[in-house]
Amino acid sequence: MTQQQNAPWHLWVVGIVSLLWNVVGAYDYWITRVGSQRYLQIAGVSRLELIWLANMPWWVDVAWACGVWGSIAGSLLLLLRRKLAATAFLLAVLGMLATNFYRMTSDAPPSMTGTAADIISLVLILIAGALTWYAVRMRRAAVLR
Repeated sequence: MTQQQNAPWHLWVVGIVSLLWNVVGAYDYWITRVGSQRYLQIAGVSRLELIWLANMPWWVDVAWACGVWGSIAGSLLLLLRRKLAATAFLLAVLGMLATNFYRMTSDAPPSMTGTAADIISLVLILIAGALTWYAVRMRRAAVLR
């Protein structure tokens, strides 16, 4: 068994920044799912997008939730120095991949497809992937318990 190491300063920076970053996504998910009309109007979500979101299959909503809440859990577990942080971040990546697979293969509104939407999705997946990699590295370095 390896001896647990002290947490490096960057663990706290990555943990706090990732938590703040992921809270934004969690807020967006939550407010979209509860249907806050004011937020959706401010965010510029069209009626066509709302209809598409309301009619997506249950498994896409589960995947979206895994992406959002897996990211939040990963950030919190990282700050708590728990090995499960890597698993939570991996769950988030898988959820994001599934959600984007559906978006790219469904009849999503034009505003949710195309180069800009693909770039945004790719950036989000890359960030979650980088957080997964970081958590794995911290686990291997015996920083996480």
